[in-house]
Amino acid sequence: MPVLTGALPETCERPQFMPIPTLITAFLASGGFYLLAPYVFVVNSIPWGLPPTPAELSAIVQSTQVPRVSASTDEVSPVARAFAEQDPGPWRQTGKGHAPRVLLAKLEVGKDLPEVNEYLQSLEPWSVPGSTWELNEGDYDFTETVLIRILYRFGDRPDRLYPDTLKHLLDTLLVGEGGHPTLKVPRTFGLVFDTENHILMTESSRYLKNQWIFSHGDARRKFDNARNGLQEWLLGRLNQIRCHGFHEFNSVPYESYALIALLNLETFAQPPELAALARAIIDDAVYRRAIASMDFRACIPFRRQPEHAGDTRLDIYSLNALVAAWTGQPFGRRAQDRALDAFMSRYRPPAESVALFHAKPREYFVQVGHGAYGSPEIISGGPDYVLSAGGACPDAESQVVPRPTTLLLPDGPEDLDRSFHIPGAGDWLQWNNTGVYRRFACGNRPVHVPRQYRPAAEAVHWKVFEFAFSGRLLLAVWSSDEFGLMALFPDATMAAAELLETLKTANPDADALLRTFRWPDGTKLTYDVHAPYGAWVMQSAAETPLERDYGAWPLIQE
Repeated sequence: MPVLTGALPETCERPQFMPIPTLITAFLASGGFYLLAPYVFVVNSIPWGLPPTPAELSAIVQSTQVPRVSASTDEVSPVARAFAEQDPGPWRQTGKGHAPRVLLAKLEVGKDLPEVNEYLQSLEPWSVPGSTWELNEGDYDFTETVLIRILYRFGDRPDRLYPDTLKHLLDTLLVGEGGHPTLKVPRTFGLVFDTENHILMTESSRYLKNQWIFSHGDARRKFDNARNGLQEWLLGRLNQIRCHGFHEFNSVPYESYALIALLNLETFAQPPELAALARAIIDDAVYRRAIASMDFRACIPFRRQPEHAGDTRLDIYSLNALVAAWTGQPFGRRAQDRALDAFMSRYRPPAESVALFHAKPREYFVQVGHGAYGSPEIISGGPDYVLSAGGACPDAESQVVPRPTTLLLPDGPEDLDRSFHIPGAGDWLQWNNTGVYRRFACGNRPVHVPRQYRPAAEAVHWKVFEFAFSGRLLLAVWSSDEFGLMALFPDATMAAAELLETLKTANPDADALLRTFRWPDGTKLTYDVHAPYGAWVMQSAAETPLERDYGAWPLIQE
């Protein structure tokens, strides 16, 4: 269950946008900063929150004391051994991810130790932390997150990581230290905040390097996170994520990088309360993803990268691949990378949340808010189905990518084309695919019906489907050129043909159905599938108006 429920504590202030003069944005966009100009608006809006109070930290620690997926002592070996057989390659070309993971794996299994140490001692940083753009080669923070794991797993094991290698790692390869976080993109004259994943990777590695040096005898203020200000800052930033979720929510591919930073903190950070805060954030993210997924498949909106807007795969989310790895079920793209990342951390997800990926014991309806400049997630789920809204895009600068509204069934396809879904009309930048309510979805395009399904009953505009995996689930679909709806009947007591006639009787007017749907018992739903950004497509349920301002929704409400 989610850690944060009910009213927000006082340290969880609502995000407020920080005004940025339009003139500065215009200057940046015209001066070679085109790729980063959106972050002047987007990332400057991220608040740097207050740290949790001692009472809140105590409650967070308690909330994470739940049964978790067990960790086998030998589960890492097959993954590590597979990586350990590979060559790290030339540092300049492979240092962002492949090379450090191979070195970590070789140290883990004890393979080629002299060569690994010699290789590490020969290296220099191949770039600098932070975003890459025309005037800066960055991304070294990706490398540092893996080097931190080498430091903490083998820094006190001189038989694996030789003393001279350890010294070179601390003096040369791990570049961040001290108490001042680097929040701006290099070489942008301090005008552009860096992206969330870069900041988390850079500052978690800085924190953990400081902690290592301080705990090994250097008591200077520079390395004392409790005195240099970095601990307070990091607690505040993590607390903001705990309360409001990731700014780069569900990001493809950046979700995995933010999670690696948090996994490092959960595994290695002191004090224990900071590690528990990182654990609580991951726990909540796993729970929210579990209720939106069916056997690790998902189709939910995300912020960054827009180049993935046309991706029809249902296995693109890194968190799903991590959870699958923890349960011994490799899944998704770069499954082996995610498996190594998962097993080389102490964290294991709550057992209850993991079970929800596979089976939904009850029906639920969940609304997830991502603020006034994000996109909501809206999920109706239950045994044998997950119906998820595709979300909405405010504008191109937001880098929010909506998806088709999608019905996931336990039939296993990993591509959108083989799932029932409703896309949006026109370019995805104009989509408002938020038309989901309990057992119901609608949109301004016809329902895509997968080729593998044939209706059990049909009439003009209507189709009713039965499913071999469930003797009681029926799906009713109504489609025209500019409208589509899906209505689910999980506990149907009538045959498909009888349900079809009942729905036709309840909804006799095709024009009225574009705005209003009536269930067989007469309960009415109203909607506006042409609602503008900021307004939930759904208007009312059972004559009760709905809260349509999804920008004001909390992080999660059930």
